[in-house]
Amino acid sequence: MTKLPVQKILILGNHRNALTVARQLGRRHQVILGRAGGPGRVERSRFVTDVLPLPEADSDGFADALESWLQSLTEAPVLFPVGDTELFALCRVPSVLVGKVPSVMPAAEIVTRCLDKSALVSLAEELQIPQASFRKVKRLSELQSAVREVGCPCIIKSDHQLSLAFGKKSFHVGDPEELNELVATAPEPEHGLIVQALATGRRHNVYFAADQGRLTGAMEARVLRTDIFDGSGFTVESESVPLNDSLREYTERLVEELEFHGIGNTQFLIDQQYGKISFLEISPRMGAAFAVTVPCGFDFSQAGLNLATGIPFDEEILPRDYPAGRRVAWITGDINGLVNAVRSREISTSQAGTWLWRAIRSAFAADVHATWSWQDPRPTLAILSGRLGKLWQFVTSS
Repeated sequence: MTKLPVQKILILGNHRNALTVARQLGRRHQVILGRAGGPGRVERSRFVTDVLPLPEADSDGFADALESWLQSLTEAPVLFPVGDTELFALCRVPSVLVGKVPSVMPAAEIVTRCLDKSALVSLAEELQIPQASFRKVKRLSELQSAVREVGCPCIIKSDHQLSLAFGKKSFHVGDPEELNELVATAPEPEHGLIVQALATGRRHNVYFAADQGRLTGAMEARVLRTDIFDGSGFTVESESVPLNDSLREYTERLVEELEFHGIGNTQFLIDQQYGKISFLEISPRMGAAFAVTVPCGFDFSQAGLNLATGIPFDEEILPRDYPAGRRVAWITGDINGLVNAVRSREISTSQAGTWLWRAIRSAFAADVHATWSWQDPRPTLAILSGRLGKLWQFVTSS
């Protein structure tokens, strides 16, 4: 492997995927965390050398604070955002917009386009990528008509990645009559809404790297379970599977059309019975569960760093062939999801028992954990400490 120059990297976003980035890059680079105290407890990692106390990424002061810090340096670091909020926030930082400071993300206009769900469903339609039928609405008064056109069951979602629809990322509608009271009492949405037919199947993520619109490496993972019993929500267990030819082709179409440069992931649903594919989104970052790529031999963190800085990288960090059946587990998210489901009485006692058994089984069967590592245990121990404290409060107050 070619010896690469040591870089100073500022990770933005204290999420669990930031731990994967820190562990992959911290062995040979200097890693700084942009904010402590987030849910990932990444500041506790032995691979993080320093913490920069920045405001929240969605606050008004974030862009000014980061720009001020960057201007005070003689040599700028490489910025590595790991969440949608951080990506969107960087699109307002002058040094990033003019290309003065390298960032592990596509150009700002591509980030904005990827976070615009309305633009994405239109793009998928234009590129003839299969997806569930949809209608776009701007006002609540248009909603019932759109639901009738699409048919039930369907989902309603905001047309912007950082916004919610009626308090949820995906609001399920089983009957048009359910909307009557909602439409009468809900405020007008901040963004537009998309009404889309309900697609079924397992979620499949294609993690990829692209160089100026050309796919240079990709692998696929199938989501096995999430932190919500119905299968929506955040991934708590997934496994690598052979790259589906159709998913690769659709990802290539999107990457080429967007002239995507950097690392990201596409998401699809695949119906297990009929094999029907439904496009969900393309994200300008690595997904939260991209740790599953590590035991498959991929180093997407280094690939993203090299693409951002223009340094060629060895092909071995993005292998063409990789093993199937490698699993990742997120045990803290799994237990947290179980506690929330029990607390809100969304599941029965038997379902809770099944969930707990699956969580224990996945913890032992995993090839890699989203947060836990024997070589770097402190972040997970800090997370568990906080979770156990909340669990104890729940038990004693019940």
